[in-house]
Amino acid sequence: IEASDGILYVKNKKLFYRPRNLTINHAFSFNRTNIITSLEEIEKEVLQNGIRLVYDRYEKLDNQVVFNLQKKIITEPNTNPDTEVPTMRISFITSAVSNPALTKATGYYFTTDDPSSKVDITLEENVHYKKVSWKETGAEVKFYNPLPYKLYVDNFEIKGVPLSMYSDNEVNVMFPNVLEKHQENFITSSKNKFIQTSEQAKFLAKKAMRRGVVNHAEYQFKTPFLHQIEVGGVYGLDLEDIHTVIEITNISINLRPGVFRMDIQGISVKEELGSVKITSKLSGNPKESYIDLRPVEEELKKQNGELKKLDRDVRSKLHKMNKVPTENVEENDIWLNPDTNEWKKFYNGVWNPISEKEILPSMKMYNSLDGNVIKLQGTADKVGAYLVNGGEKFGSSNGELAHVTFDKLGQFEAENPNNRVALNIKDPANPSQVNSQILLGVTDVKDEKWKDVIFALGDEASPNRFIFRNGSLQQTVNGEELSEKLSNVDRNISNLAQADSENK
Repeated sequence: IEASDGILYVKNKKLFYRPRNLTINHAFSFNRTNIITSLEEIEKEVLQNGIRLVYDRYEKLDNQVVFNLQKKIITEPNTNPDTEVPTMRISFITSAVSNPALTKATGYYFTTDDPSSKVDITLEENVHYKKVSWKETGAEVKFYNPLPYKLYVDNFEIKGVPLSMYSDNEVNVMFPNVLEKHQENFITSSKNKFIQTSEQAKFLAKKAMRRGVVNHAEYQFKTPFLHQIEVGGVYGLDLEDIHTVIEITNISINLRPGVFRMDIQGISVKEELGSVKITSKLSGNPKESYIDLRPVEEELKKQNGELKKLDRDVRSKLHKMNKVPTENVEENDIWLNPDTNEWKKFYNGVWNPISEKEILPSMKMYNSLDGNVIKLQGTADKVGAYLVNGGEKFGSSNGELAHVTFDKLGQFEAENPNNRVALNIKDPANPSQVNSQILLGVTDVKDEKWKDVIFALGDEASPNRFIFRNGSLQQTVNGEELSEKLSNVDRNISNLAQADSENK
């Protein structure tokens, strides 16, 4: 939870997780109209002047031998894939090796008792051996011998890229007035094995600085039941001479007879951290040659079993009927009354009105497909095919669901709510510049976050995604971002040399 700067909380008897977001919710604020008791304010003065975050980082080593036989294997004659033979389990020099590949497989046999009758051979897959399992965490292999002589396997070499750990790297975030070592009075965060990169450490250290090393006030008060308030939410607080912004840290609901109230606890937060100084130290020597990832893998597997990914908004069902849905209704489902064109979302056990922005474009398009038509339209400069509905006021813009167009300048565009292919498109602000864009399987092609993206396959709701922007590349597999960071090696070495020089 800490490594992702997230919040874990219970709601409607379910365990939820979401990333922390300190953006102010301007749709609601606490004031005299909803605070029903006196407000308790406690000023907290922080004596520390910085945050020190210690972490272990992991880097891929050079491609090298990760397995070979310690002693030769003797296989009996006249065996084949139909013969029952033992399975050899292969463990690499680390529990995680990228791109393991068999680079040498050799053996020999003797046709007579005379040593000079030795014959060297190269082993063939599915003839002399079979890969039962071949993964980045290990392999299983069966060996066969179709020859009438004993076969001695002397080489079964596997190469790959192992992972090495560099321990006790540091990121320090401090106020600008901390100039000397003796002035440091830092809070040191406990090492978290899920924090593994410099970028992640700096991001989390600044977040921790904003919450824990800045003077703040703690607030406690009671309100009537407010369904829109969430743990971790950031709201305005305006009461008498108090005008601040608070983050909700705890909510307790009182269900005594005749009383339905909420006890709210929160802390004041700053919208911006302000000026800070950041220093970092990168470890130059690996703690050991290799790192065993099995404890981490087991911990991740355990957490994946306990925490459910919250993607119900993407998978929400649409109930299209003129009466209130009562069957098979789940949290975050959508209800459209076609008679009134009114949309509502089901949460906290109630159907709540929602705005157009809260409806996924793909769901709006799905609803609009009834009675749609394809129109061929054009001008002297541009022609295309348009999939449109009856001009429904709530749905895709101007009733348009999808289109394919091209013009006299050679510009081509194909678009629906989740996919867009735009080729040879000129920038209106800079006509001499021509851009192209491909978005596949995203939630909303109109979202501003895609403005500078050249190619995207999936987005934040997708566990597997690939995003290419001008100057950066992001690839995520099974929810984990993969970055080679090889281009940063020289910079890391330079930083290390500089840090060593300063320490001397």
